[in-house]
Amino acid sequence: MKDHVRIVVCGEPGVGKTSLIKTLISETFDDKVPSVLPPILVPPEVSPDHVSVSIIDTDCYDIDDVNLEQELSRANVLVLVYDVSSLDTLEAATKRWLMRFNTMGLRTPVILVGNKTDLREGISEELEGYVRPIMEAHRQLDVCIECSAKEAFNIAEVFYFAQKAVLHPTAPLYDVSKHSLKPRAEAALKRIFKLCDMDHDGKLNDEELNRFQYNCFGVELKEDELSGVKNVVKESCPFGLDKDGALNLRGFLFLHTLFIQKGRLETTWTVIRKYGYEDDMTLRGDYVDTTVKKNEDQVIELSDAGRSFLLSAFEIADQDNDGFLSPEEQDLLFQSCPDNPWKLHARWVPSPPSNPGYLSKDAFLARWIISLLDDSSSALMTLVYIGYPDPPSTAITVSKSRRRDRRSREVTRNVFRCYVLGSPKSGKTELVRGLVGHPFGSKACPPGKTLASASELSYEGHPKTLVLLEIPESRLTQWLTSKEFQSAGDLVVLVYDVSDRESFEYASRLFNTIESSRKNVPCVFVGTKADLPPAPSVGVHATEICTSHGLPEPVLVSMQAKEDQNIYQMLVEVAMNPQVACPDYFEVDSTSDLSTYMLYGAGTILIGGLLYLGWRSWSKRGSSTSGYMKR
Repeated sequence: MKDHVRIVVCGEPGVGKTSLIKTLISETFDDKVPSVLPPILVPPEVSPDHVSVSIIDTDCYDIDDVNLEQELSRANVLVLVYDVSSLDTLEAATKRWLMRFNTMGLRTPVILVGNKTDLREGISEELEGYVRPIMEAHRQLDVCIECSAKEAFNIAEVFYFAQKAVLHPTAPLYDVSKHSLKPRAEAALKRIFKLCDMDHDGKLNDEELNRFQYNCFGVELKEDELSGVKNVVKESCPFGLDKDGALNLRGFLFLHTLFIQKGRLETTWTVIRKYGYEDDMTLRGDYVDTTVKKNEDQVIELSDAGRSFLLSAFEIADQDNDGFLSPEEQDLLFQSCPDNPWKLHARWVPSPPSNPGYLSKDAFLARWIISLLDDSSSALMTLVYIGYPDPPSTAITVSKSRRRDRRSREVTRNVFRCYVLGSPKSGKTELVRGLVGHPFGSKACPPGKTLASASELSYEGHPKTLVLLEIPESRLTQWLTSKEFQSAGDLVVLVYDVSDRESFEYASRLFNTIESSRKNVPCVFVGTKADLPPAPSVGVHATEICTSHGLPEPVLVSMQAKEDQNIYQMLVEVAMNPQVACPDYFEVDSTSDLSTYMLYGAGTILIGGLLYLGWRSWSKRGSSTSGYMKR
């Protein structure tokens, strides 16, 4: 919440702007006031919300004055004053001032204040008829209130509402035109409900409700108060209570909607801020720490606590108990997030082919592992949004660094990041999709996304997760010069089409580039389309390269003929025994990673040239394809 509120009072000359401020600070009306008051600072101890408040008076004879525009731009809230005895000033407030705010692009809340009620008797129905359409037409208007500086009527309320519009704003919480909670506010309240539902039964019993009440407001509800809350829900939202009288999610959301509609926004804001939210409905950095300290050659894995939580979340979201999360159930899982993170993810992770769009438990966990590899901070924040109750760091473990593994001549990690490279149409996409059982010729990767897949395999009775990441040709040069390539990968798969000599030559050039820049990465050649007649001498040359560099013989597969030669299990075995695809893996000096990276950086232009020569030949071949009104 802000610790300072800047209120700028504006409007036509003679409507009583200065008198409003003067009456507020002196509590008496003075017929003689200066044309403009100097800025007034209200200290925190006087303010209802214990924040400092600046009140800025303005000289508004020239609405286009540069100084006035600067003041309007610096305001947290604008108090726009008109004279209730003069419809001309109300018309000016609408056609001059509100239009000016729009022209300036201001998104500042506005309090519309009708002053001088002492000059008319009672409430003018005619004036109210003018004001209501204005409120509907200008969404930045937060409150319309009438007052009298002369009679000191509603003066404190004017500035209270102004302060409230900043500290407890309507816009982030409530859609006035739809009369409903904003999606992000609803998502925040759903997360809060989920955290308060300690027994995960989808409702808040009296004990859980009182724990929530005490956590937010420091007091518990008395028995009659608790009954009163439930009676309100029962009368206006019958489905908001379970059959045993416990408050369910629908009832919880109804109560907060009611608070907002009744002008008690501070109640909902207290709850939302207590659970760590900013005004934009994202979690504050000081509330949750999702930073992960690790080196580039370490990998993030799910801890037992993280895995257990995700499996529990899967079970809750799987409402039809069919063992899969449908797209709708996935949306249900992420309903407490500001946005569905997987829809925004740059990776495209294909779902199992048996149920397109559905996720099994294994596919669900694999998807989380990919998210942690790509952006651990965002993935951990998503865990928090969907209700992970403990510090995010407890949901993961960080593997030993690859350098430490080399010293002990072992591989201790359980997740392997494998990069799949090759020329266009070499078959690398089919290889990546095949890991999760997709048949040949399945749905293509959406434009703008990169392909990834992951699956859990067994090695000597222990679960290991293989993650295949396709590197598109358009990103290849950038990737080869990145820290990700230099340190993060556990294995590189070089894919070529056995029936195409140029495809193999492209893979061969890639290997030479990799071998000259990072000598400690295991590489495996995979020949695809083995059901087609091989190009002359390709098989011989591929075997010669592998033999001369101490690599395993090329693995020949045909994804179309469903002959994968157990390639994925073989890749896990290579990752666990990297010396079979990189003979000097355990002999590399501990300083070689840094020196290689520095040397490689100097050779970027050469690498780009090598890749360009290969790409150019492929490009040529491919060219053939009342009182106040509150919203």
